[in-house]
Parts: sequence; C-alpha cells; structure tokens
Amino acid sequence: MTPERKKSWQCQACRCKVPKTGNLDTPIRSQDYKKTNQPITPLENTTKKNVTIRTKAAKSFNDTTTSDDSCFLGDTIHQEHTENDINTGIKSTFPLEILSEIIIQHLKENNKFIITELQDTIELEINKAITKLKEDIEGKTDFLYKQNDKTTHEIEEINKKIEKLCKENETLKNEINNMKHLPSTPEIKDNENHSKKIVIYGFSENYNESDYELHNRLIEMFYEILHVDLTGYIEETNRIGKYTMKTRPLVMELLSKKMARYIIENSYNFQGSNIYVSEFLNENARKDRKVMREEMLKARKNGQYAVIRNNNLFVDGKRISIREEATRVTTYRGSVKPNDQRTNDAKAPATLHHKLDNNDYSNTKNNYTFRNQRTTF
Repeated sequence: MTPERKKSWQCQACRCKVPKTGNLDTPIRSQDYKKTNQPITPLENTTKKNVTIRTKAAKSFNDTTTSDDSCFLGDTIHQEHTENDINTGIKSTFPLEILSEIIIQHLKENNKFIITELQDTIELEINKAITKLKEDIEGKTDFLYKQNDKTTHEIEEINKKIEKLCKENETLKNEINNMKHLPSTPEIKDNENHSKKIVIYGFSENYNESDYELHNRLIEMFYEILHVDLTGYIEETNRIGKYTMKTRPLVMELLSKKMARYIIENSYNFQGSNIYVSEFLNENARKDRKVMREEMLKARKNGQYAVIRNNNLFVDGKRISIREEATRVTTYRGSVKPNDQRTNDAKAPATLHHKLDNNDYSNTKNNYTFRNQRTTF
C-alpha cells in the first residue's frame, strides 16, 4: 500500500454508515457494452456451434465496472460472431500489454530511486558516524598527549630528586668513611671545665688519707715552692688509675682558671723536687700528646730542636700539626693480618702527617709513657 493510498483509506464500516446517493450522475451505457468488454477467444478451430469456454476474465481498469462485466462460468461463443468482433477483441489486448510494460518501467524507476535514496541515506549516516568517531579519537588523543606531557614532567622531577639524593648519598658515604678513621671514643669538648684542673705527678700517696690532710699537704707544698697560698682555692682532688704500689697521678681542680694557669706557667720551679705539674688532658688529647712526644724524641735523636708548646709540636721552629687517622699495628714483622685490620683501625692512635719508617717505629715503640716514674720526697 502506497503512502497516498494509505492516507486516503477509509474503514469499510465507516463507509457503510454513509448514506447512499442516487444514480442520477451515472452515465448511460451503450447496448453493446457487454460484448465489447468480454474477452475475445479465437474461433477458427471451433467446429461446434454452441461451445462454452472458460477463460480468465480480464481485469478492467474502469472504476464503474460491476459484477456484470465478467461471467464466472465463461462466455458462450456463437457461430454468429462476425470477424469484426474478433478483430476488436484482439486489438483490445494490446493496451493491456502496453500498460503492463509501462507499470514495469515505472516500478524499475521507482526501485532505482529508492535504491539511490537508501544509498544516500546510508552514506550520510556512515559519514556522520565517521565524523563523530574522528572527533572522539581526536579528543582522546589530546587527553593522552596531555597525560604524557604531565607524566614526562613528573619523571624529570623525579630524576632530579634522584640525582640530588645520589649526591647526598655520596656525601654521606664520604663522611662515614672519614668518621671510620676517627677514634672510637667520642672527643670530649669540655676544655672550659678542664681548664681549672691540673695534674701533679710524683706527689706521695698515703693509705687512708683524708681529703683534709691531702689538701693541707698540697697547700704547704705550693707555698714552699711557688710561694702561693691555695687556701680556699682547692675544690676537688682525685687519683688516676687503680691503687698500686706505685704513686698515681693526682688531679687537682681549682676554683679559679687564673690560678691554674699561673701554676702551669711556673711549673719549671718544681725542677729538682721530683714533682712534675702539667695541665689536665682528656683521652683524645692524651693520645695526641703521646704521638707528639714520640715524634719529639725521634726528632731530638736526629739532632733537631723539638719542643711541645700549647699542645703543638715545634721542630726547628716549625709547627707540625697532627690529624686523626687509622694506622696499622704491626703484629708480625711489621705487617697486619687481614682479619685483624678492622679491629686495629679502631684502636690505632693518632699519627703525624708524615709516615713512620719501620726502623723509626721500632726505636720509639717503647716510649709510650709520658715520663718515667719519679721518686717521692
């Protein structure tokens, strides 16, 4: 059903309700209408006069045709038909063939038109889909480019941080390696507290002696030698080391730095009294002083002028600085065993910048004490 016919279609029930009109406007039919519209059959081979032939009724394209136009039982052909009637029937079949060809031609053209419309519609929809797909791909590609740029920037920042951390790691490694060469015991930085202390060597030690008696003996000794009255200046006294048959050094702490400095500067007055006075040194300072003393004795054996002043070694008027570094302790023919290297590095004393030869080390290895024990008075 075509769209136009669909629009003009009416329900049969609705059509029946419409009142019928008269047939005044119906044209009058001619008398030979029935004969001209009946299908013509060839009569050349008919031998009988009254023969009924059943044929398909031709469809009439006239809207005014009724049921009387065609007979379902066929038409009775009489012998009285003339040749003119036969010729008119034959001629009426030609317009039907022409109409069928025209209809077929129109249908083909209509099909072509429909096919072209479908092709155009499909092509248009495909183009729209492709355009939309391109837009989506471009949008996603732009987003991926932005994400890639952001990721690249973050990677560059991370690489910079890694380089910075690597540099800091190298710095820390160098600091750790330098700290390995330092002595195991921490350096005591309390020179201000030790500046009031002095050490007295060779001062006699009495068994079960009270602090009062010891202070009185110290006051009398300093008054006789330096002519200084230390009454009220002595704050604390103690011995260094365990009690043995030998006299231990005595550490005396004063209340005044000025008095302690005065006693150390005039310690040369104790020469000949078997008593030696020096400043108090912590553990690291004692190690440095021991190394400086070894170098001083070695320089003196070589005929050089060497002296220790203010915790500095001077050889021929030139100051030689010391530094803390790990040294190898000779255990077998001046060499160190590989397994003992780590333990010996921590116990190694401070040395001077120049290295000691094996001969020099063998000459000075017995001079580890500050001084020989003095006799008491």
